[in-house]
Amino acid sequence: MPTRKLGLTAILLTGVLCAYLLAGVAGGLAGAGFFSRLQQDCVVPAWMSLQDMLGDGSLADGPLAQPHFAVVGILFAINGLALIALSAAGARWTRGVLLTPLLRLRPERAYDVLWALVLVPLAMACSFAIIYWLAGIRLPAERGIDFAAWQSWLYLVALIVLAPLAEEIAFRGWLLSGLDALWSSPALAIVISALFWALIHLSQGGAKTIALVPVGLLLGWLRHRSGSLLPGLAGHVTMNAMGLTIMILMAEGQ
Repeated sequence: MPTRKLGLTAILLTGVLCAYLLAGVAGGLAGAGFFSRLQQDCVVPAWMSLQDMLGDGSLADGPLAQPHFAVVGILFAINGLALIALSAAGARWTRGVLLTPLLRLRPERAYDVLWALVLVPLAMACSFAIIYWLAGIRLPAERGIDFAAWQSWLYLVALIVLAPLAEEIAFRGWLLSGLDALWSSPALAIVISALFWALIHLSQGGAKTIALVPVGLLLGWLRHRSGSLLPGLAGHVTMNAMGLTIMILMAEGQ
């Protein structure tokens, strides 16, 4: 199918759908019996509701910590795969480019990966420190992680690997590429894609959403500078791993 230039409303609407309907996809799977199967397989207690499992943060401190991490990790994985699938579908009828050549990196740009490994975690640390200090709130501690439990590893892999992969493909791959092709304005495409990316984290708090905007701008700039998703992906994975490590250490120190 030949690509065609779409209006601003169409491409932004598709971006919104990719960003905000993921929870609906995961919820639909859970409502169709996915969560019930987890209960039947004794991954989670039969008496527990999905709302309790996801909404009660105190569960991570008690004996139900590992079922909690199992369910959250599985839903992270579902959301990530859904985001990649939606991006692939959207790239077929927009001017967005998916995977090729965005997962290639020109040899002269190989050092951008090293820059990303340093700059993205540094930007995250500075942005979060400033925004959380201004908001007068503390960075939450990540409790209940047990490195001997497969449920914790499911959660860790989904958060550190699959979430960055899906988000980079969707926001710095398809959405940024489509907006850049539509407007011929890399700067504007970087800003819009960064805002959309930050907004999908709104359920995790306004402070985190605001703190992620500068990080999203940096990730978009790395994508534009290198012509590839690889530097931003490397930086994003490192950022998530570093942030989670800090939160786990905070919990152990309390």
